[in-house]
Amino acid sequence: MKAANRNLILLLAPALLIAAAGALLFAEGGSSFRAAQNSMPALPGSAGDVEGYAFLLQFFGSGIGQLAALALQVIGFLIAGYGVLLLVLSVLGRVLYKPSAGRLLAYRIVTGLQLALMLFPVPWLAASFFKSALAFAPQTELVPPLVLLVLPSVFVIRTTYTRRIREDHPAQEQA
Repeated sequence: MKAANRNLILLLAPALLIAAAGALLFAEGGSSFRAAQNSMPALPGSAGDVEGYAFLLQFFGSGIGQLAALALQVIGFLIAGYGVLLLVLSVLGRVLYKPSAGRLLAYRIVTGLQLALMLFPVPWLAASFFKSALAFAPQTELVPPLVLLVLPSVFVIRTTYTRRIREDHPAQEQA
């Protein structure tokens, strides 16, 4: 397998998972929004003070639920956009790859940009995890995204910025 194809696979996997997670959050926000709209109270006809205050509380609760669902959709959209951007950069890098001097440089630049974007949230995730671990309440849900972003990047960096990107071993391709 060519080194560029291996890099493509290593970069596509996290990008696809990030885009899928963003799409899932966006869809969940939409269903939460519909549920909040369905909880909107009906206007009371002639109501006393207690019924009026209950209507107002339900009305504000439904509105806050709709705002929270909208925020979830916005976050899902941003995460999905981030994943799609990573997908586009990984495919663009593979299209640019050729073992000639100029094309290899372009491939390395695009791959470097993608790696920079992919590793952008890592310091924040790592700092959050270590702060929670020092408080004796580790947030273990931060570990999979850290591993998903860092581990493929290490292998891609190792391949892209060394001579391995130029060397295609026919014996390994047949195996």
